[in-house]
Amino acid sequence: MRTAVATPLAESPQVSAHADRRERWFSRQGFREHDHQAKRHGCGSWMQQGNESQQGAGRGVAFGRSGYISRPTDPEKTVSQSDFEQAQAKVKTLSTRPANPDLLELYALFKQGSDGDVHGKRPGRLDFKGRFKYDAWAGKKGTGKEAAQAAYVAKVKALLAKDGKNW
Repeated sequence: MRTAVATPLAESPQVSAHADRRERWFSRQGFREHDHQAKRHGCGSWMQQGNESQQGAGRGVAFGRSGYISRPTDPEKTVSQSDFEQAQAKVKTLSTRPANPDLLELYALFKQGSDGDVHGKRPGRLDFKGRFKYDAWAGKKGTGKEAAQAAYVAKVKALLAKDGKNW
């Protein structure tokens, strides 16, 4: 005969599974649960915490994925149009093909630096490559052309250095 053992609510399998799902959801959204609760309850500290975590993720917006405030442009990091065009030529001289995340980053920065914010419809579900490219470009929405061009040149310089070539 089974004996019933009283377990606290926090240790029950249903509660722990729910907590795991919540934590996975919050990590996919790019912020911790504490940040979400602080935002929900009107605390001011969520801005600083979200800002620190988002800058580490390299998302380019100050307060998360929604793009409330875009990253300010730094006048020292602006590049000329000739540097941008030179970077476009030099990226083709790499001896090995960069990894897919690097290629998506290059594509997004190039499109943002040349065309501005994303336009057009998102490609369909079966166009995987087009969707990834569109999503990467949409992630740069709100970034100025000069800042995108400077980031593109910096990315190309980093890839060239990784490849053992000089600028």
